[in-house]
Amino acid sequence: MNPYQSKHVPIELINTILLFLPTKTLVRFLCVCKTWRDLIQNPVFIKNHSWHRANSIDNSYILYAPERPLPNSTFRILCEKKLELFQEIAFPFDSVVSTRLRIVGSFNGLLCLAFMNHYETTIYLYNPSIRKHKMIHFPIHGIPRINQGNFSFGFGYHDQTNDYKVVRTVFLGWEDVVTNKIKYRVEVYSLNTNSCRIIELKILSWGILDVTSGVCVNDSVHWRAIRGNSYEREFIILAFHLEREVFEEISMPNYVIDNPNFSEYIGVFKEKLSVFVFNPLNYNHPPWEQNDLWVMTEYGDESSWTKMYSIRLGATHACNFTKNDQIILEDEEMDVFLCHFETNHIAYLDIKKEYQMNFVSYMDSLVLLDRDMN
Repeated sequence: MNPYQSKHVPIELINTILLFLPTKTLVRFLCVCKTWRDLIQNPVFIKNHSWHRANSIDNSYILYAPERPLPNSTFRILCEKKLELFQEIAFPFDSVVSTRLRIVGSFNGLLCLAFMNHYETTIYLYNPSIRKHKMIHFPIHGIPRINQGNFSFGFGYHDQTNDYKVVRTVFLGWEDVVTNKIKYRVEVYSLNTNSCRIIELKILSWGILDVTSGVCVNDSVHWRAIRGNSYEREFIILAFHLEREVFEEISMPNYVIDNPNFSEYIGVFKEKLSVFVFNPLNYNHPPWEQNDLWVMTEYGDESSWTKMYSIRLGATHACNFTKNDQIILEDEEMDVFLCHFETNHIAYLDIKKEYQMNFVSYMDSLVLLDRDMN
């Protein structure tokens, strides 16, 4: 009998106990015995453990990193509840200096990172909890050497197949400028198959505004986009379904804003597709104007857009929603603060500013532990 396994403790009970332990502890337990190692590395266990961690009140974090990495730059993780620095992790990648970093998205503790220079982008899937990462190679044949303004990336998770996917759209040129007909190529990388699939698209009538998006709701990734011709244009939300691999359009909420220079931030608030409509601080409009949070209460039903909260504050940039009903914002001094929608309480974060920052919600997990990194 294995000396580490008592005959009085059924493996089912061990499984249940381990599900409630943090990732760091489970990684140490990989060395206990082969039975425990096989259990912890099992894909079903990893998925169930991620579910428990996602629903744990004490496992809610904010991860941030600078968009312009320096040799000593790190990922920093804040405890969302206490707003204190929980952990700092060095970049595990080579040659990230002189590139622009965008955190495309974060799901179940897995980050999708895009390191960009003028003509190319390197994509990594990275789990800081277990220090494991995978580089993704997108095909380059058939793509002209064009700058990064012609690429958009999305990252999402499909629960039914337990698959993480990265979507890249490539702007290939205009088919008709007057009617706004655009040529695109779409490529979808699947972690399950470790392969990239090219999707043939008809000529489309929208342009994607977001360079990256990790806004995943109802098995779809969402970007802000614009649709129309040269004379009339409409802001919309563009959704890409990760299983059916098709695009769908969603209308923005029907709001009225006095400031013509308003901004829209789309995200996930209480697991619902949401839009924060705000008036960026500038010299022509006073601070502390009204800003509204709209929530699609029934996904796909555009009549269900509901204005949930209105708050008065001054901000230049919206960064991310948090699990605790807050939004992360930047002011004109590039100071970062959180605003709670229910109480309107504002709390500034004591963080070291390094150019513009990436912010995502984060949790620890075992995702990638069972994957081949080749």
